[in-house]
Amino acid sequence: VKVVASTTWTGAYAKLAGATDITVIAPTSILHPPDYDPKPSDLLAAADADIVVYAEFESFAPRLTEAAGGDATIFPLTLENTTANIELEVMRLAVELGTEDVARANLDAFIEDATELGADAATHAGAAAPVIVSQLYMSYWADWAALSSAGTFGPQQMTAGELADLTALSPEIVFDNYHVPGGQALEAEGTPRIELINYPGDDLDLLAVFQHNHDLIVKALDGEVDANTDVSVPEGGAHGNGEHGHGETETTMAAHGEHGHGETETTMAAHGEHGHGE
Repeated sequence: VKVVASTTWTGAYAKLAGATDITVIAPTSILHPPDYDPKPSDLLAAADADIVVYAEFESFAPRLTEAAGGDATIFPLTLENTTANIELEVMRLAVELGTEDVARANLDAFIEDATELGADAATHAGAAAPVIVSQLYMSYWADWAALSSAGTFGPQQMTAGELADLTALSPEIVFDNYHVPGGQALEAEGTPRIELINYPGDDLDLLAVFQHNHDLIVKALDGEVDANTDVSVPEGGAHGNGEHGHGETETTMAAHGEHGHGETETTMAAHGEHGHGE
């Protein structure tokens, strides 16, 4: 069965479901894959697919599904890296692929390993769990590590009022979204910030995403992450043209070590061995 996946995230779900012939459309060199503009060759690949898997929030999804025409099965996936959602969506796709037995075996191993990583991260929280604020689409990573988010922000840029409200919570760690970061203003105020990921590399290894985020969370809980008060804050992101600046990034997708998302063209703080470039 020829599967065309919109991104490595949907491709990883397909791999867990038992698909073996997977073509991914959005390359890992894109910081925010849903914004990718498909090339004509990408659309030709979709036209040759048996199944097209995608997420409905992806801006290029309508073009992809239109290119697939009437011959391919169009299969939207709900993407959220919780084990419950992964299990539900992977098994739903496996029914379509006719690979339920393979998917069940893959999921049993994956869920066991992912749960163990979350439990291990939780052991680093100490007696008093730190106050965490999260980018809206990253709050479930706190739940995974048996933590909780006292507040959330994004995905739109943070206003001065929102910054004031979140700062009043006295956050100790910011769980930001690497793909659409928005917590720079909190870091500029002195709160350590980590950028968690959702998309795997070209190997479509979803467990590597969990391992990567485990390593970042553990470092933050162990006090090994320092805030950069000179971090660039996006235009309009609470500080505007203030002393911490706003700057513009030239990043495509910074490297994630062996599970890499391509090469970086900007300077970003390293995040462990699966770091976001230099």
